[in-house]
Amino acid sequence: MRSSLASFIACSVLVLVGANRVSAADSPKEDPVSFHRQLRPILQQKCQGCHQPAKLRGGLLLTSFDGAAKGGDGGKLWVAGKPADSLLVHSLKGVNGQKLMPEGEPALPAEQIGLFEKWIAQGAKDDTPEQFKRTLVTQEAPTYTAPVTITAMAHSPDGTALAVAGYREVLLHKPDGSELLGRLVGLSERIESVVFSPDGNILLVAGGSAGRFGELQFWDWRKQKLLFSVMPSFDTVYGASFSNDGKLVAFGCADNSLRIIEADKGKQVRKLDHHLDWVFGTAFTLNGKSIISASRDRTVKLCEVDTGALIGNVTTLDPTQPSSGMRQLIRRPTADQCLAGGEDGIPRLYGGEVKGGAGGNLIRTYGKLPGKVESAAFSADGKMLAAGGVGGTVMVYGTDDARQVAKLSVPCTTFALSFQRDGKALAVAGHDGKVRLFNLADGKPLAEFVPVPLTPAKN
Repeated sequence: MRSSLASFIACSVLVLVGANRVSAADSPKEDPVSFHRQLRPILQQKCQGCHQPAKLRGGLLLTSFDGAAKGGDGGKLWVAGKPADSLLVHSLKGVNGQKLMPEGEPALPAEQIGLFEKWIAQGAKDDTPEQFKRTLVTQEAPTYTAPVTITAMAHSPDGTALAVAGYREVLLHKPDGSELLGRLVGLSERIESVVFSPDGNILLVAGGSAGRFGELQFWDWRKQKLLFSVMPSFDTVYGASFSNDGKLVAFGCADNSLRIIEADKGKQVRKLDHHLDWVFGTAFTLNGKSIISASRDRTVKLCEVDTGALIGNVTTLDPTQPSSGMRQLIRRPTADQCLAGGEDGIPRLYGGEVKGGAGGNLIRTYGKLPGKVESAAFSADGKMLAAGGVGGTVMVYGTDDARQVAKLSVPCTTFALSFQRDGKALAVAGHDGKVRLFNLADGKPLAEFVPVPLTPAKN
């Protein structure tokens, strides 16, 4: 009996030990932290604005794994396997004599810092897919063997320069195209907005790289110096605008949101989610208390800046209103009126408040273009407006009477329009990569030029 009991106990102990061994062997291993999927987005939003080729603060480049691994003026960022000895962790926590990073902002959430620690402890491995390794690592200006599509353009308020979007840069020209004044090379591959601040001192460049990041660059354009960059989203941003006092910037996003940030620091102060589709255009009212936005959801909306509350739709769904997505929105410089246009090809002028009723806030409708409206501009005094897009025609009208000032013929889709400051000429650009200057007195071309410097292709 005793022998049987002893055997039973011995067998039970062996079974329990074996079960524990099986349990330990079969327990799941800790999932590795992905640099590409989990850490890169944090670096992109919080760090790349100051650590990119155009603004290499501390000699540190964080737009690629290789740049981060190289480190900066302070040395290597990490010691693989040793998070407690890594400069990156010290900086994120603000310990061991290191300044808290990101500079001037609250510390990252403990969960995010923990991801960096865990990744370093696991060996700090790079899992960046090959197609993402082309991320910009140099500030060298692009080389062009052919013209590139021009997506944005603007004259400086002092009339001395024309800013033209290229690939990953903005090119500064004399307004007549006779001289290239400078090249502002940044991170964004595609540029959607080029906007000067009301005082003319800052050039705002908005765009991004599709599916990867959206970016706003703030340039001292005269010194050709990037002041700072903000990456608020993971897709290209659109339709950037300044408030009249220059303190705020608004822009639209592919996540259907409208966002407002401080122009001096880039800090987000408002995110509005009233639209149901991509937001392509924004404009502040003259007093800066309201913001107007246009979306692919077929609406133009008016919201309060301070609260983000929706005041209402500037457009209403009746036979006189847009029947398709909105692509353009700009405010008249001298009044709370905005010009909107989209896929139905009809530019419309709206007032800056919601009145309701049939026709809503519609003030005036202008002649239908051959295709959808892709570009629009007001003259500096607001007395003329221009609209262009698909179909090779740009129309210039008197704002208040819809009188046709000029009908301009171009051989391509027009994506960018800008009046010269004196209102005597209009710059037109688009798909074929050329800037064309037209005399508005007779509608005849004055000049044309390719804004990017061309290098002969190698055989």
